[in-house]
Amino acid sequence: MIETAEADWLEVEPGVRFKVVVSSEQSSGIYACLESIAQKGAGSTLHIHHNEDEHFLILEGTAHLVVGDRTLDLPAGQSITLPRGVPHAWSNRSDAPLRSLVIFNPGGFDRLCVEMATPKGVDRSDIRRRFGLEVVGPKL
Repeated sequence: MIETAEADWLEVEPGVRFKVVVSSEQSSGIYACLESIAQKGAGSTLHIHHNEDEHFLILEGTAHLVVGDRTLDLPAGQSITLPRGVPHAWSNRSDAPLRSLVIFNPGGFDRLCVEMATPKGVDRSDIRRRFGLEVVGPKL
C-alpha cells in the first residue's frame, strides 16, 4: 500500500480523491502517476484524451469501464491501457472503494487534475480544453 498523508489527497468531485504519486515535473514530462480512490457510484464522464495514453492498474475493487464500443469489468490486480483518441469512461459500481494507480504518458494530465480540484467557480471547460480533454458523453 502506498503511504500518504491525508493532506496530500485532493478531491476532483464528491467521491473521487487522488494523490499525485509522480508529477510530470519529476519525470521530465515523460509520464505522471496518480493514485485514485473512488467511492461507490463515482466515476467519469465519457471522454477522450487527445494528448496522452492512460494506463490503469486496479489495486482494490473492480473498475467498470467503457472503452470505445467495449464494456468490461476490471478487478484488482488487472491493468488496461487506453490509447489517446479513444472515448472511454470508468465507474465504481461495487460497494467497496475502487483504488487504482493511473499513469499518463506523456505527462501533463496531473496538472489538469490539480487544477480541477481547486475551489468551485473555476471554469472547468477551459481547463479541459487547455489540457486536451474532451467530454463526449454522460457519466456511467
